[in-house]
Amino acid sequence: MVPSKLNDNILTTTDVEEKEKFYTVYGKHDFIDSQNNPRINIEDKKRICAKEVRGKYSIRMASDGSLYDPNSMFNNILSEQEIHKAVHIPYRPVKKIVFDIYMKYLQTKNNVYIRQAEREAF
Repeated sequence: MVPSKLNDNILTTTDVEEKEKFYTVYGKHDFIDSQNNPRINIEDKKRICAKEVRGKYSIRMASDGSLYDPNSMFNNILSEQEIHKAVHIPYRPVKKIVFDIYMKYLQTKNNVYIRQAEREAF
């Protein structure tokens, strides 16, 4: 991946056969990719919400077993101390349709999309 500057606020990439792609919520992103998804450059345990590794999709899980909601007013994620201690943050493999719906949630922060993704996933 080679980031290139599109304008002052949005970075886009020219994909050079990436093996891992890390996604986060809009507002905490490093750049926006060509599909308008908010992404980060490296695997950051605090910011990562979903990832794509060699065409396989997975979404971070909350401590209660539901899909991770970075905008939740309830603390359904691991505390910062637990994140730093955690060797493995739980991810759930999902189908592309679930991943796409979850990406729509990360872009818009509209709760309808995360609920729809949870219904599709479970």
